[in-house]
Amino acid sequence: MIRILDGLDGCSRGPGLAWTTGHLAFIGALAFFAVAFHEMRRLAGCGRLAAGLASAGYVGIATLIAQFVIDIVLGFRSADHAAMGALFDQVQAVPGVQQVIYDFGPLLFFVAQIGLVLQLAIQRRVKAWTPVLVIADVLVPFVEKDLMPLGAAFLLISFLALARVSRASRLTDGRHPRGRARRTGFCVMSGQCRVVSLSIGCVPSRARPACELQAAPRRPGPASTTKLRLRP
Repeated sequence: MIRILDGLDGCSRGPGLAWTTGHLAFIGALAFFAVAFHEMRRLAGCGRLAAGLASAGYVGIATLIAQFVIDIVLGFRSADHAAMGALFDQVQAVPGVQQVIYDFGPLLFFVAQIGLVLQLAIQRRVKAWTPVLVIADVLVPFVEKDLMPLGAAFLLISFLALARVSRASRLTDGRHPRGRARRTGFCVMSGQCRVVSLSIGCVPSRARPACELQAAPRRPGPASTTKLRLRP
């Protein structure tokens, strides 16, 4: 919206208050994206793919922040848009700046964003329409930058769905420490055998259990926990 307001006077955008405010708003949004990438990585299971995508996203965020900081600094140093354009040419002429800060680096941000949400959709952690909205948000600025508010609306809807999934996941983790599932097996400590859980994410014993676990027959009753007994 700030970008649209900056162009209402019919002149080229920047420099000025709207230019600076808009870029500061983008930097603030990128800070929230860093938190979102971390949470999406956790929801995806913290595997190698999720970790790699999140890391790529952090690099993309860093390059975008560098790009916006350059824009702000050059805006302060310029009297008008033409002077700012000349300074941009000087900065982008520095070897590697154009490729890292303006071309390749920002793409990592979008790749991570799409990749993580697609992984969550494949795992059925989010609805199938969630990645569709995220992809639409990514593509909208390439079509017309003035449609960025529409893309932001798509992203808001998709991230609200992600926030609900994240909140439900953390509530479950709070009831079952270390990410344990609701069905947990228990083993009485005896000799080298320690407490054992059937769920994913529990810390195994350093010593290899010398006993064998056998599921106890389930008796009718209200209890839903499956208990295990030791068989020497």
